[in-house]
This record gives sequence, C-alpha cells and structure tokens, in this order.
Amino acid sequence: MRRAVSYNMSLMARKKIFLFDIPASAGCLETGTELSPRHFRDNGIIPALRGAGFDVADLGAVAVPSGRRHNETPVRNWPMPRAAWRRAEAFIKKLPRGCGRGLLLCLGGDCSMITGAVSGMIGRLGADKIHVICLDGDADALAPDPETCVGAAAMGLWMLTHKSAFWRGKLPPGNITVIGAKKKPSAVSGIACVPLGELKSRGIARAARAALAAVAPCRKLFVHFDVDVLARDAMPAAYAPRRAGLSLCETEQILKLLLSDKRTVFLEISEFMPARDKSGAHARAIIALLCRALRGIKL
Repeated sequence: MRRAVSYNMSLMARKKIFLFDIPASAGCLETGTELSPRHFRDNGIIPALRGAGFDVADLGAVAVPSGRRHNETPVRNWPMPRAAWRRAEAFIKKLPRGCGRGLLLCLGGDCSMITGAVSGMIGRLGADKIHVICLDGDADALAPDPETCVGAAAMGLWMLTHKSAFWRGKLPPGNITVIGAKKKPSAVSGIACVPLGELKSRGIARAARAALAAVAPCRKLFVHFDVDVLARDAMPAAYAPRRAGLSLCETEQILKLLLSDKRTVFLEISEFMPARDKSGAHARAIIALLCRALRGIKL
C-alpha cells in the first residue's frame, strides 16, 4: 500500500506546471516580443493547460528593466539585454525547490532570454547537470563583433558558452543541441546540430530521437522553443518568419519527444509577435500544439 501511495503522489507531481513570463524585447531590433506572454495568457494558455489535465501554478513575471534602445556596436541596446538576463537568472534561482517536481514553463519574449534562463537553471542545478536543446530556425551563436551592431537575440548560445565582458558564460558547448536551424553554427565549435535539411531527410522522429539519445542520461533537459523554427506559412506571427521551416505537425512531433523525456524540466517559448496575430489564432495554434505535445509528459 505504501508503494502505491508513493507512486500516485509521484504521478500527481509530474502533472504540475509552473508558469512564468520573461516579457522582453531588448535583444531585438524591433519591439513587440515583450507583449507575447500577455498575448498567450489572453488567448487562454492557462485554461487550456488545465483542460489538458495539468495543475498550473502561476508564478508571475520577471520584472524586466527598461533602458535606451540603440544601434551601437557591438551589441544592440546594450546593456539592456544583460539587465534582463540578470533579473531572469535571479528570478529562476530563487524559485521554490518544489518547482523541481514539475515542468517550468517560461513564456518568453525575444530569444536572447535563453541566456538568463539557462544561467538561472545553472544556479539551481549546476552546468554539468544541464543540456540545452534549441528547437530553433537559427543557431543563435554569433560572436560579438566590435565593427558590427547585432542584436543579442543572435548571440545567446555564444554568451552562454564564453566568459567575456558581456556575460559569465558557464555552459560547455557540448551541452547544447540545436534542432531545425537552417545551417550549423560557425562561431561556437562543439555544439551539436541537426539542421533543417537533415531533419527532413532522415525523418523528423528518427532524427529527434537520435539527438536525445546522444545526451548524457544524467543531464536535465532545458528545451528552448523558438517559433521561427516553423515555416512562414505555418506561423506568420514569428518575429522573423522564414519561407523554409517545419510544419505545425512536424514541430508537434519533436516537442512530444522532447517533453515526454523524463529528463525534461524546463520549456521556454520565444520569438512570437502579437502584432502579427490580431485575432489570436496563431497564439491559440501554439497553445493547442503545446497541450497536445504535453499529454503523457513524464518528468
């Protein structure tokens, strides 16, 4: 009897989602992604998750500081991105220990917030215990260049893997896998990548399973879902929609595999533009996809 009670309590804990927002656009050229967490909430993400059988704990939002936007080299809007990362890192590190018994679900803004979010999880678990899987149309590993102004949204993985004047990167490149990018990252060696062409040619499920199998069993998975991995026809409300990409069905296939893996502890959604979704239909499509992918989750 004691074992049965323990098992049932474990199942209940695994159906818990801890939801919070990082409403930021500091890493982008244009504003707008900071509105996406509220947009997902207004279009029913919490009722939908509860309707799918999850107990959702709403943890609120990271207080993202404002600042001056600019196009000065080498990092656009700097130091605003770093200020947002610091707030996100501190927020995640201070979350109650009980959050480790469910899935942390972050409604993000621009994709550079991966830097602060992963750093927060490193503070909770240690860099050797984390593997980041980026389901992303771009491998955001560009190095800062003193001659060129580029948004931090293109540099998240570089920041995480390098100690620099910009950020105290602590994650080994071997602890990162990018799935769905148009091309492999060039600025950071050691990052595993399953580019879009290979994903399509090998078969979506087969390629995703192989990527998961390559991750050390002892690591916890941090899943970063950038909606620009979807093709423009499937998701025109991405911040930077591209013609080539995954379908909604293909993306759901991958997310199901990632989220059903018992090692997955964190899911972050980023790069959605509410200004391109006046009716809310695209937000609801993402929510529906997420609920389907989450069914049967085993953390």
